[in-house]
Order: sequence, then C-alpha cells, then structure tokens
Amino acid sequence: MSNLRWNTERPVTLREHGGASVLVGNNVERIRQEYREALAKERVPVVPELWDGKTAERCLNEILQY
Repeated sequence: MSNLRWNTERPVTLREHGGASVLVGNNVERIRQEYREALAKERVPVVPELWDGKTAERCLNEILQY
C-alpha cells in the first residue's frame, strides 16, 4: 500500500516499522514502482501491538488511576 504523502501520523503502519505502507509523496515513478512491488508481494496480515480494540479502556484506567 502506497501513501501519496510525504509524512504520516501513524509510522507504525510503514513498511520499515513492520507495516504495509510506504510514503511516496508525488513522485510518479516512485508511485508506479511501489504499486508494482505491492502487487507482487505476498500479504501476511500483522496487527501492531496494542491495536486490540481496548484503547479506550486503557485510557480510562490511566485517568482513574491518576
């Protein structure tokens, strides 16, 4: 998955951090290259640590413990 941006607020989704995304900005050749590579790759879904649907519960617990 390519991201047509130069930055992201979710770096955990980037390939270099174990995710699937690549920042390509507006470089047309880089977009094409990453698109071709993405189609050729075998996909193995990985859920990042703490993406378990319990964020609100953890936040509430921290607030209550404060």
